[in-house]
Amino acid sequence: MAEVEPKSNFTMEQVYALMEQMSAPGQMFSYQEQDVDGVPLKVFDNTPPSLRDYYKMGYQHAENDFIVSVDERYTYGETLSLAWRLAKALSEDVGVKKGDYVAIAMRNRPEWCIAFMAITSIGAVAVPLNGWWTTDEMEYGLSFSDTKVVLADGRRFETLKPLVDKLGLKIITTKVEEGADGAAGTYEALMAKHPEATAPTVEILPTDPATLFYTSGSTGKPKGVLSSHRASLAPIMAWGRYAIAIKTLQTQQDGGDERQLVILNTVPLFHVTGSHSHFLLSFIAGRKMVTMPKWDVTLALELVEREGVLTIHGVPTMLKEVIEAPNRDDYDLSSLLELGSGGAPRPAADVARQKNQLSYTAATNGYGLTETNALGAAISRDAYVDRPNSVGRPDVLLVDCIIVAENGSEVKTGEHGEVWLRSIANFEGYLNNPEATNEALEDGWFKSGDVGYLDAEGYLYIVDRLKDIIIRGGENISCIEVEAALLQNDDIAEVSVFGLPDERLGEAVAAVIFMKPNKHMDTEGLTAMLQGHVANYKMPQHYFESFETLPRLGTGKINKRALREHFTSLIKG
Repeated sequence: MAEVEPKSNFTMEQVYALMEQMSAPGQMFSYQEQDVDGVPLKVFDNTPPSLRDYYKMGYQHAENDFIVSVDERYTYGETLSLAWRLAKALSEDVGVKKGDYVAIAMRNRPEWCIAFMAITSIGAVAVPLNGWWTTDEMEYGLSFSDTKVVLADGRRFETLKPLVDKLGLKIITTKVEEGADGAAGTYEALMAKHPEATAPTVEILPTDPATLFYTSGSTGKPKGVLSSHRASLAPIMAWGRYAIAIKTLQTQQDGGDERQLVILNTVPLFHVTGSHSHFLLSFIAGRKMVTMPKWDVTLALELVEREGVLTIHGVPTMLKEVIEAPNRDDYDLSSLLELGSGGAPRPAADVARQKNQLSYTAATNGYGLTETNALGAAISRDAYVDRPNSVGRPDVLLVDCIIVAENGSEVKTGEHGEVWLRSIANFEGYLNNPEATNEALEDGWFKSGDVGYLDAEGYLYIVDRLKDIIIRGGENISCIEVEAALLQNDDIAEVSVFGLPDERLGEAVAAVIFMKPNKHMDTEGLTAMLQGHVANYKMPQHYFESFETLPRLGTGKINKRALREHFTSLIKG
């Protein structure tokens, strides 16, 4: 494919200016400060009272494509009809009541989205389960929340079957033969029973619980993060303002030719990035969401060409594969405007590589957590190219952000400390865990557990996790910094840096490296490369070569804890 010219010749200053206009009194995104449980928080005036009311925005785009998978396609109107029908079936045939917890255990499929809409539209609480969990992990997630009803695809159904009698589950399957042992019924049969339905009418308050997401579980058992309808909708309004501003500027640049926004969802819907910033955000902007059952770079390129994808959003490894795909020029990628990342730091070299090799696209990055419903900070376009190590400015409209020292005092600009976030999007608490809730929340502030700093312009930089810093001889070492330095070697596909026990200095720096095909690790060469880039005390003392991709959590992040435990036992053995 021939190189194409940049198609988004507007700056972030223009985007911010338009967003400010859209937030003026009387406009769609006007807002005011309100006292919420004794905490001053900024709230949009026009936030729908519930997710169900928000879904109805889809009627404005009823004929437009909404959810597209490899072999299925649904418009907004069709999706809403299916959601209302399933909502009726769950209430009348399955017995789900307001306040009940209902789980979804599926890959990224249209039925996942329809189930989420149906559950939350009848006032029940949606419990997205990690699709990669084992039976034991599923048992924990279901029993912990006392969830009895699960909507599952075929593979997850097999994982859940041993729990049917043990937990008294009702499993509604999809793409599974009717009458399968252990299933209470099928999605397809329920939908056939209710060929028509209108939106549910059960009263739902903004403060009613809407979702229970489990944290990734990198340390100890996962915690259940409980959020209200109001908290779930706050980031959607904030991002919607950005999406509509981008769409408006793009339309102006295209001479009034308005294109439908199209995003390729590459991450699991059972995490807030997929469910909120990809799926839910689409309603407000009439965006088409193209889903993939699992990541495959060639399939991603095919879908970009077929569906006219404007945005690919995924973890940094996925974006790197897109940029470096040897068959990239076999596909027409001229629709692409944006490659966005989140969930893990993106190496600065990758941002520069995107600018050089896909100059017609904008690079974006975001920072948010399950506990903030993914709302936090964002950076894009020229601002990101100029500051590739930043995760952006905290959302100026909704999010308060401070950096706090160990003694609880706010630090000065540029100094490191724990990142605290406060907004109407923050979660209600950890289900059945008041101790953890009290530790994480203080006067409306959520203590992120991330170490970072704010620069003089208000841009946020994440340095590391509080519990993931290597302390060597009294010096703190950022794993992220060493990983980024190693990734300057283009022969490296993946790297993870962590601390291993050291008798003399407390901890030693270790790096596990997975090389690209036909490449081999050269420790002397890597050490020489790092000279001048990181201080000597940050240099890895242990190099380990992995001959397979590094293990990952359900979020797509590398499972550093598992690697640390494995290599700790190795050096001790």
